[in-house]
Formats: sequence, structure tokens, C-alpha cells
Amino acid sequence: MYADFDGVLNVFSKSRKLPKDENAIAQNEMVENYDPELFSLERSFPVTDRKKVDTPIGRFPIRWSSELVDLMYSLALSEDTDFYWLSTWQPFSHILNDTFNWDPEIVKTVNWFNAISGEGIHDGKLGTVLGRIWIEKLSQDPSPIIWIDDEKCDREAYESLKSVEPPAPVLIVRPDCHIGISRRQWDLISEFVADSRSFDTVTLDEESSYQYKIRMVQSASESLRARMSASSEI
Repeated sequence: MYADFDGVLNVFSKSRKLPKDENAIAQNEMVENYDPELFSLERSFPVTDRKKVDTPIGRFPIRWSSELVDLMYSLALSEDTDFYWLSTWQPFSHILNDTFNWDPEIVKTVNWFNAISGEGIHDGKLGTVLGRIWIEKLSQDPSPIIWIDDEKCDREAYESLKSVEPPAPVLIVRPDCHIGISRRQWDLISEFVADSRSFDTVTLDEESSYQYKIRMVQSASESLRARMSASSEI
């Protein structure tokens, strides 16, 4: 499993502070043009923790769900999964492990870009996963792969991974950055870990809020065309 941090565990939203009642997150975290049910507790993990962490390049606020963090670490601890950070937090991933009390011997970090020159910052994540696939091609017992990223796990990445014909199933998951991994996506990840053979060679899962925005734009365009057509007939 390769996991990004920002937008996956670190949740972004318009709210600058947690509500007094953590279960009120659904009512306090609305984002314009997003599915109004996106922040419901049925779809998202409640954000329960917030902290500002100090790094050599500045101080950054992070917000996360302790429930989701615990689930991720439980998976990392299992014999079924090797967990790697694949994140721009690469130089500071030890800070994340310390924050979550994760063992760095269990949760490791991929050095996928040059933190000084920036080399690899644009294509290093995809290159890492592609490289893993080529390694698995040499194995008599190839391992399935999970990659979670709110930006890079898109249709283009899906086509790139599919083109190299992975020897074992690959699941790429694109969360919505405002909630991180959704409950539905976590269930999908768990199903993949339990029985990857039931999945296609490459599976792309995008949180449906992206599709919701597309539908909203399409609906507005169709409505505009209908009004223009009606006006021309008068």
C-alpha cells in the first residue's frame, strides 16, 4: 500500500476549527458545489483531531479522524500489508509517524523525489508505482498493489498502469480532499486486501463527489441550452 497524506488522512475544508461536538462535523463542513451528503457521517469519518506541526520549512495545521488513522495502522500492522508513505511529506514523514504514534519500522517512506532540487515531484509518484509493478513482474508470487492519492490517482494514471499489464491486481483510490478516505472507499480497500483476485487488473475508484460536480456542470449547461433554444423559438 502506497498512501499520500494531504487529502487522504489530512482533511481539507472551509472550516478553520473543529465544532465543539465532533458529530456536528456534517453540519459545519459544507463546500460549495459539492454533494451535500459528502460530509454526512454515513459517508465520511468524523474529524476528531487537529494539530499544528513544526517542520524545517514552516508550521502546518493538520486535521484527521482518529478512527480512520487507527484503521490504517491496524492494516499496516497486519501480515497482509506493507505500508509506505508516498507523499510530499517525504522529508518529514517521521513527524507524521510521531504524531500518530506509528512505528517507523512498520510505516516506511518512499524517497520518490529530490527534496532539494524538486526533481521527480511531478511524475515520481506514478513512477514509483510503475516501478513496483515491474518488480512484481519478476516475482513468482506477485503482490497486489494499493495506491491512495487525492490528486494523482486519476484516469491518466489508470491508463498508464493498465498499459504495463500488472501481474497482480492494482487498486488506485482517489479520495475527496475535503473528507479524505470515505467509509465506502475504506470498505473497498478492505475488500481488496481480503480478496484482490476478485478485482480487475487495475481498478480506479474516485469518490463520487467529483462525479457530482461534473453532473452539476452538465445539468447547468443543458438548462442553459434549453433556455436559449426556447428563446430562439419565440
